[in-house]
Amino acid sequence: MKSKRYFNITGFCRPEKHYMLDPLRNQSVIFDFIEKEEYFAIHAPRQTGKTTLLHELAHRLNKEGNYISVVFSVESAGYRSITEETANFKIISSLYESCELFISKELWPKK
Repeated sequence: MKSKRYFNITGFCRPEKHYMLDPLRNQSVIFDFIEKEEYFAIHAPRQTGKTTLLHELAHRLNKEGNYISVVFSVESAGYRSITEETANFKIISSLYESCELFISKELWPKK
C-alpha cells in the first residue's frame, strides 16, 4: 500500500513523502557560486528548509555528475565535554554515514 504524502512540519522534507515546493527554485545564485568555485552560506530561521535545501542540492549535483556532494553534520562533535580526538572521530564517522545516503560506495573517500 502506497502511503499518502502529507505536510511535514519537523525535520527535512522528502518529495516522495511530503508535499513541498522545489527547494532549489529561484536558487540560481547558488549554482552560480558553485560554478565559480566560490563559498556561500545558508542562513535562515529554524524550520525554513535549510536542511531540505542542502539535501536537494547535494542530490542534484551528484545526479549531474560534475561534483561529488555529501551533506553531513558535525553537531555531535561540538561539545566541550569531549576530547579533540573524540570530536574528530565523530566528524569522520558522520561523514562516512552520510556517504551511504548520497553517493555510491566506489566514490567514498578512502579511510
